[in-house]
Amino acid sequence: MTMSSRRCLCSVMVFILAGCSRGDTGSLVKGKVLVDGQPLTVGTVIFTPDAAKGNTSLHEPRGKLDANGVYQASQTKDHPGVAPGWYKISISAQRMKDAKDPYSYESVIPTKFANPETSGLSLEVVGKPAPGAYDIALSAKEP
Repeated sequence: MTMSSRRCLCSVMVFILAGCSRGDTGSLVKGKVLVDGQPLTVGTVIFTPDAAKGNTSLHEPRGKLDANGVYQASQTKDHPGVAPGWYKISISAQRMKDAKDPYSYESVIPTKFANPETSGLSLEVVGKPAPGAYDIALSAKEP
């Protein structure tokens, strides 16, 4: 390999490594979901990038709710953070309606919240959020 080939290869590797380590795992996004003041203890919070507000991320981070209504969103198992930007939020929360029928599920919150286009929920992920910035309050009453 010639010296100029090595330099070229080194330059390419530097650009590749810089792109891979640019910190795009994002920020820790942790919050609580309350329905009429009570923790929502089942379901998943889904972050859909809002292209209309400039978020062109290809990831759709999500986080499962725990018994206290707390979630922590992740891009993937290996990327626990969420890229900065605006997201439309949806929440899928279902429980089994009939224990004898494994396909009988019902939503425990109004179904509008399961669709990012109808939920009316959005959040901006930032580097240093204020306490409670990612908390979500819902009403179980349909408008």
